[in-house]
Amino acid sequence: MPITAAAIMPPTLSHLTENRLLGAGLLRTAEQALRDNVRFPHTLLMGPADSSKRAIVACIAKEMAVELQSVDLPTIDGPAELHTIFKAATDRSIVLLSGLDHLSPPAIQDVLRAMLRRERPRPDAQSAAMLAMRAATGERIPTSRNARYADFTLIATMRSHAPTNASICRHFDRIYYTTRSVETEAARLRRLLASGGITISVRTAKAVAARTVTGGMRTVSVANGIRDYLGDSCTSPVSGRAVTRAVEQYFAIAADPLCVQRALRARAAVGTPCDLSISSDPFSAAHNELEASHEDDRPC
Repeated sequence: MPITAAAIMPPTLSHLTENRLLGAGLLRTAEQALRDNVRFPHTLLMGPADSSKRAIVACIAKEMAVELQSVDLPTIDGPAELHTIFKAATDRSIVLLSGLDHLSPPAIQDVLRAMLRRERPRPDAQSAAMLAMRAATGERIPTSRNARYADFTLIATMRSHAPTNASICRHFDRIYYTTRSVETEAARLRRLLASGGITISVRTAKAVAARTVTGGMRTVSVANGIRDYLGDSCTSPVSGRAVTRAVEQYFAIAADPLCVQRALRARAAVGTPCDLSISSDPFSAAHNELEASHEDDRPC
């Protein structure tokens, strides 16, 4: 069976090994909310792709023992659909709005007002015209004052960076920044591989993560590439040499060319010679780490 993205979610916030400080802080907030018998604070998570934003939200919902409803904002048709989603939410449940930065500024403000101020999203021009026609016939049109949403938690995610004093941030009680580094990627990779019955050492995971991050590859995709190469009959823990072969073969077909080019230009800018071969710069350090892990590959 392939490794799925669901396996990237740690069992609890205390197991968020890719960002222990953030996990500990969110856990304290969740425990305080449970003690006070209130909902979790409205939260904004900003960070690049593959930085565990969705996994963090899923962990929060699990810690709070509440329902989680995920909404991919770029797929939302308009205010009417948002109103339906918000109406279906229950007290203290969590609504995850992914891709807040994909919306236009007016649409973002509609989303925030609709949830935080308990107002119905304003209709677009076409919807407003239809409402005016219905009102002209004498039909009673409900106003925003009649729309009352439950007291649920809004957690939004976005990839672009926004300063904490930006208007988009003023409605949120908590704002956190997530990162994607070699250390965070190694923790995610080990967790994914473990779900498929494959154990690798921290040292090997970091060496693989160095290529994964630089090559712009998705963590789940890399984990499945390694698993496919090793096969179902592989023994665990896996040797660093086996992982080296898997990564070198998979990197050649899965690396993002634009990310590779940027890395090569960065190396060239500081006068470091490099070429595009798999074990060359800027991936030689990761390659050397993988080679060194052949002799020292003790799983932790």
